[in-house]
Amino acid sequence: CDVKGYSRAGNDTLTWYCVIVAGKHGSTLSKAREIMRSVQDNLTNEVIVDTVSISSLPDSLVAAYAFQQKR
Repeated sequence: CDVKGYSRAGNDTLTWYCVIVAGKHGSTLSKAREIMRSVQDNLTNEVIVDTVSISSLPDSLVAAYAFQQKR
């Protein structure tokens, strides 16, 4: 998303996310970045079959699907 909170996926998507991590270098920012990398890895590693309809996915996998589709 951009600084105004607009998602590249548009306004008609079921799920989209926007995260901006900013601050001075330090342990708190490093921890936040570590958590975000962990979330990104988890979303990337979810296996979703392309033939599945997004409406049939459980809520826990919708974000993973959106991430994998770069939305």
